[in-house]
Amino acid sequence: RLERIQQGPRQSPYRLFCLGVMHFQRAVIEVKWGNYWSAGVLFRKAYQQIRENQQRFPFFAPNQVYAGALEVAAGTIPEGYRWVGSLLGIGGTIRGGLGQLENFLARSDELSRLFHEEGLFYYAYLRFYVANDRTGTLSYLEQQQPDRKSTRLNSSHRT
Repeated sequence: RLERIQQGPRQSPYRLFCLGVMHFQRAVIEVKWGNYWSAGVLFRKAYQQIRENQQRFPFFAPNQVYAGALEVAAGTIPEGYRWVGSLLGIGGTIRGGLGQLENFLARSDELSRLFHEEGLFYYAYLRFYVANDRTGTLSYLEQQQPDRKSTRLNSSHRT
């Protein structure tokens, strides 16, 4: 899939976006299995691809979802190791990343609505588990009233 997407049109904002998303998701899997070196390489690749896509296509709203999630992840790097992130061109804060996700979730354009559930998932997950704001997250989700029955993120949803 990566090879096919890499061959896609360079003028499309979806090309780098999809590559960045795939590398980000693979990095998360590598972390889960304790493969921190390969996770770091994939995380850096995803970070660069999403950042480049933001520069090339600043009005492509879905970039904000992953830019925010990647910034939160970068913000979890322990203080003593931030120099490694800087050396690799990776930086950010938990607050800054959550802010990007909040900005995305406040958008109402058609493309933002299409990616809203995904953005809400990342925002809630990261706010709950990384920022340790369980009460605030649950309160936020109650206000948002996400569609729990027809969302594609629901594992019990069948097509």
